[in-house]
Amino acid sequence: MKRNLIKIISLLLAAVMLVLAFAACGKEEEPIATKKRNSSDKTVKTEATEPAPGTEPGPGTAEPPKTDAPATDAPKTDAPKTDAPVTDAPIDPSGFVPGKTTFDFEGAVIESNDSFTFAVNGIDFDKDWNEYLILFSFENKTDEELMLSSDAISFNGYAIDNGGLYENVEPKSTAAFRYGVLVSEFEQYKLSGLDLIEFMYSVKDNDYNTLSYSKAEICPTGIDPASFKAPDRLHVDGEAVVRENAELEVVFLSLTKEEFFDNYAILFYVENRTDKIKHISVNGLTVNNWDIGSSDYLVLMPGHGGYLDVYVYRSTIDEIGFKNELVGSSVLLGGLIDVYTLPEFEDGMIYTWNHEIKVDGTEPEIPDCPFRSEGKVVLEAPYELIVNIEPEELNTSYCPIKVYFSNGKDRDLHLVLDGVKVNGTEVYASIFSTTLPGVRSIDVSGLYYYVLRDLGITNITSVEFKVDVSDDFIGSVAKKTFVIETNIPVPEE
Repeated sequence: MKRNLIKIISLLLAAVMLVLAFAACGKEEEPIATKKRNSSDKTVKTEATEPAPGTEPGPGTAEPPKTDAPATDAPKTDAPKTDAPVTDAPIDPSGFVPGKTTFDFEGAVIESNDSFTFAVNGIDFDKDWNEYLILFSFENKTDEELMLSSDAISFNGYAIDNGGLYENVEPKSTAAFRYGVLVSEFEQYKLSGLDLIEFMYSVKDNDYNTLSYSKAEICPTGIDPASFKAPDRLHVDGEAVVRENAELEVVFLSLTKEEFFDNYAILFYVENRTDKIKHISVNGLTVNNWDIGSSDYLVLMPGHGGYLDVYVYRSTIDEIGFKNELVGSSVLLGGLIDVYTLPEFEDGMIYTWNHEIKVDGTEPEIPDCPFRSEGKVVLEAPYELIVNIEPEELNTSYCPIKVYFSNGKDRDLHLVLDGVKVNGTEVYASIFSTTLPGVRSIDVSGLYYYVLRDLGITNITSVEFKVDVSDDFIGSVAKKTFVIETNIPVPEE
């Protein structure tokens, strides 16, 4: 889950409170796994989904290849706290009281059979982190390890991140775990509360046989999920639909700068308009005609929407050489939207999107290749390719090979750089990338020093490459073998 500045401050406060707690009393709370469950007055529904023959459905399926995505925080799975603050504050009908929350929900069994019992044990509120804690337990009744996993959890019809449940449970044992969601996220997206919590989950054995693939519907306030109506999505000034069809809608909502980390966040609203579970990712992000390489995804159930943040990292912006802040300047955004049907990752579709933010009639800043003066021009426009080999002072592992590529055509171009030889000896180093029309990119490979030392190379005097640029229609459009003369000592081990 995404953690913001308030969590950093709260963490420091929590450390102080922990010291005070040790000085108070040592009374132990009842373990969460033993709390009473009552499914008669509060609702949990599960809908079993039959796996397709010969497949291994369910969350946890390997994702399709995509651009490197920024790391995202995994949901908390440590032992849950059971000392939720007691308050006399009235309970809102939606079950949502920001910052001061209790829930009249004792939990219920989600699914129980001869192999396992999966249950929700209740909902707590962590005042230190200012977040809701959904408390779960999983009893493994078998003689082998079982694996529980889930796709993104939806709240009142909306997914707010791509976190889920991931637990390996030992034979003949019970695991207690929790899923936390920040109050600030409910406030940011104007969600009405914790009336309906939904997710798809799967349980597999050691051989990856699927024991269950089902949909859970948890209703802490006792509403009927069949009659529940999701609140309207978030609307903001300046929003723009960047892709819409019968399958999905993707809306640009905002470009903001993080206060603490100095990165940028691009917020999208994504909606699944089909009757199937969809894995929707925004990737190959471009900013001012530069491939930033950022991506992220959501898993959405039929008819559900969600909010997706894709980050532009300060280190990437600085490496390219942007001088202007993105917020407050004219900006060109674009990239790809990949859509797959779960659980088998079928029916793949790829869409392109573009959006321009205009500020005071100014033009977007489009930086040039940051190492044009010291690099070697290998190919001229419209397939401009510049290669630079230069050691980094603090990098004792490898000598970077940086490749700048500018696609001046009106279609995707694929770049392959391989066949590398150092001082006439073949070594492994390669780059494989795809660049969108009109977009510039920088890819990095490297010459590993330990490999060169094993080959008896103490000084890099020449590096030979083969480069091939191709498209999906003609095939190869530019092919060349070239040599860069250098004088780079190989550091000793």
